[in-house]
Amino acid sequence: LVPKHKRTKDGPAMLGMDAALQEDMATYVTKIRPAFANPGVPQLFVKDDGDAFPEGTIGKRVTAFFQKSGVTSTRVGHIHLRKFIATQTHEQGTQDEGHTVERVMSHGATTK
Repeated sequence: LVPKHKRTKDGPAMLGMDAALQEDMATYVTKIRPAFANPGVPQLFVKDDGDAFPEGTIGKRVTAFFQKSGVTSTRVGHIHLRKFIATQTHEQGTQDEGHTVERVMSHGATTK
């Protein structure tokens, strides 16, 4: 769960993970993160210096990642990724899966 989501009135936002990603995250949490995180830092993901990422910088970090990767010459941000995933799930899934996307993303039918 993402604790500080813009829709906190509906509770934390959910993050979906398949079994393989859950296993990778468990390895990160139990073996990798403890070797890097500074004592007293509660955030799951930390920078290379062991401190937490500054709050509200995910958009800049995602954009910078795509620019550095050379994958695309257009600006790709976190909103583009979210919209792409929601659209693909809606177009390729069943009606029930579409409702799941609405619920998980805390969106209505027109927003999803």
